[in-house]
Amino acid sequence: MWDKENHKLLCRFKNGKYKTKDKRTIDILVKAGYKYDGDLPSKKENADKTVNELKSELDKLGIEYKSNARKKELLSLLEKAGD
Repeated sequence: MWDKENHKLLCRFKNGKYKTKDKRTIDILVKAGYKYDGDLPSKKENADKTVNELKSELDKLGIEYKSNARKKELLSLLEKAGD
């Protein structure tokens, strides 16, 4: 499946399935009519992540943040992305 916003491959299905926990990818696939059989990362799971892990998640989603952003700010950005 093609990611038209980022002009690159979004995902490649294997045997009709694709595994991800990336909220943006899940949202795109669900809107396109695909079924999702899982749970999104909870606020607690995100809260347990390190600042670097949160930055990595935001990078995957294409969300910009300040290089010196604190954990609370990063969590807020991830929450907004999930809405």
